[in-house]
Amino acid sequence: MRTQNAIINTAIPAAETTIDTRLGTIQVTDNDIFYFNDGLVGFPNKIKFTLTDVPGIPTDQRYGLLQSLEEEALSFIVHYPVLDEVQQNAVLLNIQKMVGDESITKDEIGFALLVLLSNGSTGQSNVSFVTDAPLVFLSKTQEAWQMINGR
Repeated sequence: MRTQNAIINTAIPAAETTIDTRLGTIQVTDNDIFYFNDGLVGFPNKIKFTLTDVPGIPTDQRYGLLQSLEEEALSFIVHYPVLDEVQQNAVLLNIQKMVGDESITKDEIGFALLVLLSNGSTGQSNVSFVTDAPLVFLSKTQEAWQMINGR
């Protein structure tokens, strides 16, 4: 299962576009775009996103930026967890069934968790992950889903 920017579809070269986000400037090509046709929780009408590095955070930290291409101020920090073989197979089977394509491989699927940042009662920053609504990316079709309750 691919992680970080490795899940971006790079089969066909495309022109780059620069986008100024609330976290910094990013470069995007048509191959970097994913479509959440069902939207995201709380943002049902925002479907066009890109995954990229978080400006200023080293890539070895396993964090990325899910940036809306429809609203520059809308972005989410994501974490690319390490999945074991059983978890990878479960995600793969779910996507194959959902899309109706048994030829999809683990290498064509990316997986990420939304990151929640908050300040605790001591004023210290806390980081948590939305584990009950993971994001799945299919590079083959540039589709993406937020998997909620097995959907």
